Amino acid sequence: MSNQSIDQVMDRVLSNIVLFKLDVKTITANKKMLKTDIQVDETKLPPEDIASLGNFKVFNNKDIKIFKTILGKSEDRLLKVGTRFMGGYAVPKDLAQEAYDDLMKLKPLYYNEKADFFSKFDENLERHYKNNPKWESVLRTKQLDKFRLENHLQYGVGVVEVNPVPGLDDGIKEEIKGLKAQIYHEVAVKAKVVWENSLMGQAIKNQKIKSPFKAICKKLDALKMVDSQICHVIDHINQTLNDLPLGPIQGSDLQSLVALTSLLMDKDKLKDYGQIISDQNSSIEAQIEVQETETFEETIIEPVDPVEIIKIPVVSLKEEVIEEIEDDIEEEIEIIPAKVVEDQGIFF
Repeated sequence: MSNQSIDQVMDRVLSNIVLFKLDVKTITANKKMLKTDIQVDETKLPPEDIASLGNFKVFNNKDIKIFKTILGKSEDRLLKVGTRFMGGYAVPKDLAQEAYDDLMKLKPLYYNEKADFFSKFDENLERHYKNNPKWESVLRTKQLDKFRLENHLQYGVGVVEVNPVPGLDDGIKEEIKGLKAQIYHEVAVKAKVVWENSLMGQAIKNQKIKSPFKAICKKLDALKMVDSQICHVIDHINQTLNDLPLGPIQGSDLQSLVALTSLLMDKDKLKDYGQIISDQNSSIEAQIEVQETETFEETIIEPVDPVEIIKIPVVSLKEEVIEEIEDDIEEEIEIIPAKVVEDQGIFF
């Protein structure tokens, strides 16, 4: 993480981010299956230390899927410009308000779905039982408490600043050390989705294929305060996109996009890429510095001895000649400063 100390990096990161804590509850349709729920010979079951019984689905997953969907959308919104951090999401301060506003738009959707879910709760349960008549009696014993579920399903968002307590900040420092790797992991996940859904096996793509790469670039740009090497990845993405044609993308142009995707899908390659570019830049800067020093040394003017002043003896003029000159010349005589002829070392 560059040449800065972990304390310097921690101060820089924490002064630029806030921590979002999502408290968006979901529910599961699963309830643990007990031996008494199924009629089998217990002597034929494997021991508990190597196997355990599965779960019953006490109601249809389709009826509760929407809550996980809204949770996923909330997480995706924060990950657009943030990264997972300390059990929440680190988001740049200057982008926090916009992210919060978007989450608040999902909150009423969540509660509308909650109201709809409970308005059909009993009806959906009965349908689930009737669709599984052989297990109806067991399923009824596993029924979840409706009142407790209503209290459980909540949509909450908390936003806080992280201010470590001196001497008790080792855990935060460890989190900070792993931030760049976490960011690259999230980028790799997104890039893999792009590859599998949009690029794999394709021979030609339109301009829309640039969008996910621009989104990745936006995320990295928002989090570049974590490590300066992230900037090298940003530059590479932008350069690749800028080199693409404005029309259909195919042939060698598409291959360059595939190569970029291959890099982004591998968090270790991303880390190595940033380090390699940093090392190259450092080497170039060092070479330039050496060249400038050599050039400067070549043009240094060596000190020389002071110019020897040659004294010219003053010739005395006769008084009558001087008086004659003074009488004849009435105009003001301009006094001309002495000049130095540097190459001869003579004053006159």
